Amino acid sequence: MVRMRYLALIAAAWLVVSCTGESVNTPIETGTVITKSDLRPDSTVGWLYYSFATDAVVPADSIDQQSWDIKLPFLTINSRTIDIMLNSGTVGRGSTTGLVVEARWETITSVFPTWSFRSDDTVAVNRVVPNCVMCPQTMFVYSGPPNHAIIPSPDKVLVLRLADGTFVKLQVTSIYQGAVANPLATTPIGYYSIRYVKGLPTTR
Repeated sequence: MVRMRYLALIAAAWLVVSCTGESVNTPIETGTVITKSDLRPDSTVGWLYYSFATDAVVPADSIDQQSWDIKLPFLTINSRTIDIMLNSGTVGRGSTTGLVVEARWETITSVFPTWSFRSDDTVAVNRVVPNCVMCPQTMFVYSGPPNHAIIPSPDKVLVLRLADGTFVKLQVTSIYQGAVANPLATTPIGYYSIRYVKGLPTTR
């Protein structure tokens, strides 16, 4: 009796698998989506340093040239750009490289061999993440009146290659306190909400 029940369970499982194959239209996450909310840069240091190895903000008293992958600027109500920088090349002594991909978050499930990852630059106009809200490949857009807010673009994703070769897709989802849906010019700014996935495979 036990053997018959075991065989019946196997048959049922096989039937479910054979009838519910993956749809080619269903996005497949390659890893856990990690979210962080209201990350606030240190006003004295002027930056928030983040490590994808530890999935945490690097404390101000622990920052060195290789302990972080990306840094986010301290913002004020008068800020008009978001100067995000990678720890690579001339910016730091790390090896984090990246590029901004023009695509929706859910459609990026792998890294293409033709993508050109590059080091960051100390010159603002040559940043991997453009330091503007009115230029190509910018990750942020100006909402205009009446709100006059800076909104992360839903069609831009930052893909990073870390020093150990791990690929990360990252998106800033809000820069306002509480990630309010419709921020105003007076809404407290400089509170970063982000989401990312580590371990994207490479498309062969």
